[in-house]
This record gives sequence, structure tokens and C-alpha cells, in this order.
Amino acid sequence: MKNLKKLDKLRINVPGLIFEDLDPEKEGFFEMRTCGDYYSVVASTGAGWDHVSVSHRFFIPSHEVMSAVKEKFFNSDEVVIEIHPKRAEYINNHSRCLHLWRPTAQTMPVPNFYEFDKAPAEAEATEVITTDNRSYEIKYKKALGYERIEVVGTGKHPTWSAMNAIKEHYFGDEVVVQYHGKASDPKLDKNNTLVLWRPLNEKMPTPPKELVGVEGLTEEDFKNKTPEQIKVMVEQKLNESLSSEESEPNA
Repeated sequence: MKNLKKLDKLRINVPGLIFEDLDPEKEGFFEMRTCGDYYSVVASTGAGWDHVSVSHRFFIPSHEVMSAVKEKFFNSDEVVIEIHPKRAEYINNHSRCLHLWRPTAQTMPVPNFYEFDKAPAEAEATEVITTDNRSYEIKYKKALGYERIEVVGTGKHPTWSAMNAIKEHYFGDEVVVQYHGKASDPKLDKNNTLVLWRPLNEKMPTPPKELVGVEGLTEEDFKNKTPEQIKVMVEQKLNESLSSEESEPNA
């Protein structure tokens, strides 16, 4: 991740919330204008992960927005991912928030995007799937220890909800990711296309739940709360979760 002091002109102060006293080079709240609108961005580093969340009051950020945030907050030689997790690991405290992740304490499997395109397919298929009242051309390829699905939209990139539905259709409960590659990597989102990847020979690391969100809280719980009330509520739920884990008997 970049030194976030360089983004101080985007930084906002939210009294009473978690990041107010932490390192301004690595963490903070920001408001970023891109693609014609303003987005709330929260950045943090810890527990082995660089993490940037992007949210809007009324709609889910588009792929173009997520790519713009990636370029703004991460270095050009860093690969980051959007994770489509297992159902048991999915927490949704904000229905219009997406996340960018980069592991700092684990090795993340990353395909050679050039070589994958040129490699002969061990398996491949093409079909059309309709979801969210739109039709998408799906191109599946297996090669070099990865499965890849290209999802081709009409006129614009597929939505996040469409990508979720297609992920479920092909991969079920497996963890798959969308890569935001290095600046030197080939463009992965060409021709209104987004790409899902699943490594076959390596495990994709996933962040601990406490970085993803707070189990037991929904978006409704956060409405009409002051920052201090939110902080107390989140800390209480986290403590309940930790107490529950500590009380479970060892297998």
C-alpha cells in the first residue's frame, strides 16, 4: 500500500471511530471522487493484510470505481484482490461496500496472465447465462494450475451481483477472486469483461473474520447511531465473539 500521508487531501475526520488514533501513513478514512461521484474509503494495515473498503450510500461501487481506488491507494507493482468467499465466511454489514485485499504475511497465488492466455487448455467451455435481467457470455478455461472464467457483459462491465451469481453457478462454495494486477500486467477487464480465478494447486489466503466485518450485526444496526455508539456496539460484538471462541472445547 502507498504511504497514505500522500492522500491527506482526501482524508476526513470521523470522531470516535476506530482509526482516529492510528498511523496516518497506513490507515484512515477518506472521501474520494471518481467516476462522477463521491465514495467513502477506509484503509488499514494489520493482521497480515492491507485492506481498503469502498462504499456508497445508494449503490454498490462499480468495477471502474474499484480499479480507480486500487490505483490511488496501492503501488503500481502490487497485486490486490476482490474476494468471493465461502458462504460461511461471508459477512455483510454494509450492502453497498466492496473490499480490496493484499496479504502481507502470506504468499498469494497469482497466475502468469500472459502465459495463461497462450497455454493450451486442459478444459474449456463457452455458454450464455442470464442473471439480473442481463445475458453474459461465459468463457471457461483450465490451464497452468488455475481455472478462469471470463464474464463478458454487453455495453458495460458485469455487476457485482451478477459476478456473485455466476461464481455460485460455477464454483459453488469455493473461494475465488478477481485480480487487480500490476500496471505492467495485461488488462484483465478488456471489452466489458471481468474475470474470476481459482487456483487449483495452492490455497488462496483469506482475511480473518474480524477484518471482514462483525458477525451478528446488520446494516440496520448501524442506522441513526452516533460514531461513539457504533464504536461501543462493535467492540461489544467482537468481545462476545472472542468469548464464544474461547469457551468452545478443543477438538
